[in-house]
Amino acid sequence: MKHPPVSLALGDDWECLIDLKHHRNGSCSARADVLCQGLSRCVLMALNVAGPDEALERLTRRANDFVERSACPSDDGD
Repeated sequence: MKHPPVSLALGDDWECLIDLKHHRNGSCSARADVLCQGLSRCVLMALNVAGPDEALERLTRRANDFVERSACPSDDGD
């Protein structure tokens, strides 16, 4: 069963969209798109975790780690 994507603001033009999918066996998988100014910069996966809370925590932590190590290109079109 799929749920609507969870959107998380990560600050400084960064956001994370997480898609959760529940499996019949009770486990959960999730995919996170890490975006900077609306452009995809990274895709993270959490496969066969115990539940949606664990998947959200794991992917949020990994997305924040990615953002800390990455630069978001500024919009030079101003």
